[in-house]
Amino acid sequence: MQISFVLEVIRQLNPGSVLDIGCGSGKYGVLMREYLPNARLDGIEGFTAYITDIHHTTYDHIYEANAMEFVPKLDHGYDLAMMIDMFEHLTFDDGAQILQELSKRTQHILISVPVWHPEQDAMHGNALQEHHAQYDVPKLRRLGFRQVWRVGGNYIALRSPTTVKLKRQVLKWAATCLLPHWISRALAPISRKLSPGHKHP
Repeated sequence: MQISFVLEVIRQLNPGSVLDIGCGSGKYGVLMREYLPNARLDGIEGFTAYITDIHHTTYDHIYEANAMEFVPKLDHGYDLAMMIDMFEHLTFDDGAQILQELSKRTQHILISVPVWHPEQDAMHGNALQEHHAQYDVPKLRRLGFRQVWRVGGNYIALRSPTTVKLKRQVLKWAATCLLPHWISRALAPISRKLSPGHKHP
């Protein structure tokens, strides 16, 4: 549900370089390649079994490493660092620490975290899948995320000097979910014509 909103934030920021931390299956790397064909896309994944040929094809560099250990050693910066469905797997202290390290190396930091999640242990032998922290809007703001949006069961949060306009998309999504399906289907062509970036024939 959050994918289109994350991509809209990235589209508006239009970064020339991105570090995708905890890139998992690599889906955001694949999608960003379409949105940012000329950008440098690097990924960090701490669980080697997740890394496939897709990662090596999509990312300019894929680092098989623990982000907490790797990020402080980075000797170059990025326009955007993103941690999608990853930040809640860190403890509160580790989360604050990695944000501090990233703030020295990036202009924008984008994360998504669940609004609520149950306890989660290791999955598929991956201890990095354990849940360690639960965030709400006040906690995210204390970490420097000035812009926080709720999309379904997730918060998308941006720490950046740039203001991203996402409220309209969130409201449109919420309104669409309330409408009967036949009305949403009828309004879809009109909505596409009114959307920013739509190319008229």
